[in-house]
Amino acid sequence: MICLTIRMKKNDVVDGKRMEKRIIDFLSDANILGAIVWLGVDGFGRRGKSAVHLE
Repeated sequence: MICLTIRMKKNDVVDGKRMEKRIIDFLSDANILGAIVWLGVDGFGRRGKSAVHLE
C-alpha cells in the first residue's frame, strides 16, 4: 500500500477546474483503486504553523 500526501491551497485551479477534482479524475482514469480528499482546518509541522487555512 502506498500513501501519497499532496498539499495544496483551496483555491488552486488547473484549466478552470479545482485541483483536487483534477487529481481525483486523473486517479480514477488511471484505474487507481481508491483515493480520499481530506480538507483540513489548520495544522503545523517541522517548519511551524500552517499558513494555509482550508475549509
